[in-house]
Amino acid sequence: MKATNTRPNNLALAELKSFISSYQTDTIDIMDGLDYSQYQTLRTVEYYSNSRYLEGNEDIYRRDKPFYNISKFRVNVAVRATDLDMQNFQLDADTEDTVLPMLYQKELYQWMKEANLSKTLNQFGVARAKYGGVVLKKKESNDKLNINVVEWNKLVTDQINIEGGAIAELHYLSPSELNKKRGVWENIDEAIAQAGKERRAGKSIRNRASSDRTEVWELHGEFPIAYLKDARGEKIEEDDEYTYTEQVYYFAGDVLLYSDEMPSPYKYLAWDSVPGRSLGWGIVEDGFQAQVWTNDAVINQKNAMELAGKVVLKTNAMSLADNLFTDVENGQIFELGAGEDMNLLNLTPASLPMYQNLIDQWDSQYERVSSTYEAVTGQTMPSNTPFRSVAMQNQEGTSYFLYRMEEAGIFWREVFNDWIMPWLTKKITRAHILASDFNPEELRTIDESFSRFRANRRAKELVLSNKKERIVTAEEYQEYIDNYAQILTATGEKRFIDIPKDYFKNAKTKMSLVITNENKNKAVVLESLANILTIVGQAPQVLTDPSLAKIFSRVVELSGIGISAASLGLVTRATQTQSKMDKAMEEQPAGEEVPEAPTTPEQVMASMQQ
Repeated sequence: MKATNTRPNNLALAELKSFISSYQTDTIDIMDGLDYSQYQTLRTVEYYSNSRYLEGNEDIYRRDKPFYNISKFRVNVAVRATDLDMQNFQLDADTEDTVLPMLYQKELYQWMKEANLSKTLNQFGVARAKYGGVVLKKKESNDKLNINVVEWNKLVTDQINIEGGAIAELHYLSPSELNKKRGVWENIDEAIAQAGKERRAGKSIRNRASSDRTEVWELHGEFPIAYLKDARGEKIEEDDEYTYTEQVYYFAGDVLLYSDEMPSPYKYLAWDSVPGRSLGWGIVEDGFQAQVWTNDAVINQKNAMELAGKVVLKTNAMSLADNLFTDVENGQIFELGAGEDMNLLNLTPASLPMYQNLIDQWDSQYERVSSTYEAVTGQTMPSNTPFRSVAMQNQEGTSYFLYRMEEAGIFWREVFNDWIMPWLTKKITRAHILASDFNPEELRTIDESFSRFRANRRAKELVLSNKKERIVTAEEYQEYIDNYAQILTATGEKRFIDIPKDYFKNAKTKMSLVITNENKNKAVVLESLANILTIVGQAPQVLTDPSLAKIFSRVVELSGIGISAASLGLVTRATQTQSKMDKAMEEQPAGEEVPEAPTTPEQVMASMQQ
């Protein structure tokens, strides 16, 4: 339904204005005596990230105050440690067909490139770690699907429940962008004219309209049916005040551009969830107190150093110059009378070294609360730092970020399964050509499937085209396969595949997130591998002795380097050796000495050959 009402006092507009005003001025009580404002929290995050004080960067004497930013690099650490890439997303298909899920993965990868998902994933990581949460928005237009990260400075949300409450988003649209909405939105001319009047009068809902753009607010939420009927100029019934539906409105100033029923296009994920409020703790907010008192120490240190840097003399002589810098020449000699002296006055405060200790204490506190230890940030540790201490810090910080990464994986799996997969399946069910590059294993699967398909059709044509009974031999059939396979190799790693209509219609697919080991410390992984090789080299019986193999396989699994005991054949060899030993003991005549278990490589080989 399209809006037809330009009245300035409709219910939805009043809801929007009240929503914005409440968001900017009201607080919520997380518990008795603990007030919270999401607007002020985000404002502080933005100021601190830009090395700005909330009250201004000048002191009472109009001098610039230093801002010692201790949060920005920590945000970068968190972003790198939880970075997701398109390669992390892999498709699971409930089918025995090996070609269909592979082609679906290619279709999905094509969409991810077209939608520039890599950029979205990067913005997602920054917003979530920096602000304490991230809001994604789904946008479908012209047979395209885009997933975008919404900027917090253009959002107004419910402070207790972001996804469950109303959400208002601010857009700045140029006249040409508004004109493109003709036929979809109403009252375009009125919106442009009113925006011009508000700009000339210096008025707007947030007083942020630029010289050539119009502020347009997009409002989503569950509202009474009465709101829609009021916007359309329809009669409002009594029950309409109590019947709620998901609705969307667009306003330019007081002009209603569009209204309709529509599910929310937003999804939200917190960084570190906090009971009683919706926006989570972010890396910058973790350091609010540390940033305040670090800056206080730096300012005091600066003032003390300015004082200590002054050259001041004290004297009881009345005839000396008033200012050494303007009234005294280099090498000038002073004649002092009896009882007169002249000395340098030391203005260095005794507490000056303590300011650095205070800065270090707050840095250590921020380091612990945000898990951004020096071992995680990649800084070179002091030479006398114990290795075990560094390893524990690295493990603590890495495990914290892996947990956040796991949360992001669950969230993105929901995004794919709810938004992307249904849309993509609907899009690719029609006939089209899939052009993509494939790796050698995928090429082998595709070429073999295609060659057998063409060979089968060729054999069938030969049999049916001959009046006499015609039998295609195995040699001929294999020759057909080889010929078609050779033709395919001419296109290199690229294949152009004709996807028939409804090929993916009944595909049962779901997205899973595979978190790779890219975030692991490569030095630690290499050290673990070297230790394992050393153990095997010094005591090769750990691969064959049943008891030692169990312990060694457990060591390999706990190392977390991606090698399993099964891949090394530890279980199989140990089981075979144990079975041979048990069988030998069963067959051993009574009274004879039981042979000892093999411990050397020669003994192991001899026992396995028996």
